[in-house]
Amino acid sequence: MKALIKFLFGILFPLTVFGIWSCENRNDSFAGKGKAEFSLSMPEEGAKSSSGSSLDSGIMSYHIMVSVEDMEGNSIISDSLIPVYAFGTGFTSENVELQTGDYKLITFLVINPSGAVIYAAPVEGSPLAYLVNDPLPVGFSIHTGQVTMIAPEVLVVGDQPPTQFGYASFGMQIIKPLGFWTVCILDCP
Repeated sequence: MKALIKFLFGILFPLTVFGIWSCENRNDSFAGKGKAEFSLSMPEEGAKSSSGSSLDSGIMSYHIMVSVEDMEGNSIISDSLIPVYAFGTGFTSENVELQTGDYKLITFLVINPSGAVIYAAPVEGSPLAYLVNDPLPVGFSIHTGQVTMIAPEVLVVGDQPPTQFGYASFGMQIIKPLGFWTVCILDCP
């Protein structure tokens, strides 16, 4: 009986110590903050216009609009505009600081200096989603002290409406009132 107890103690004790040690290391690596950087590679014709081109006295730049959620669906970044910088034939953003953990990118739009969306990442289930290998949402992990590069696949927007990419769109009706003038002549003697 003593041999059985020594045997079980000899096996269970190291397994317990290893389990506790593993939990402590996991908690240490997921505590704190990390950074995310969004990257975009463009065809040559898209990269010819520079990110910081000067127009009169102001400096104009490209932006990306991103939305990020955690794995439970809580909004972390909601339709945030982030400036991007020309880098070779592509663009890269400034680093965005996030708590360590797992996230998913749910919106990714590239906006030119005049405010038009020129590239968009299609959402899963949208009519154009079949054209990319990994439509949105795209999962990524943030680790302490590391920069995570996120490079979603995008398509040229052109004349396509937002609904083709899986984004909400709204229409508006412009009503032009009809100008109507009337003249009244009173013929009273």
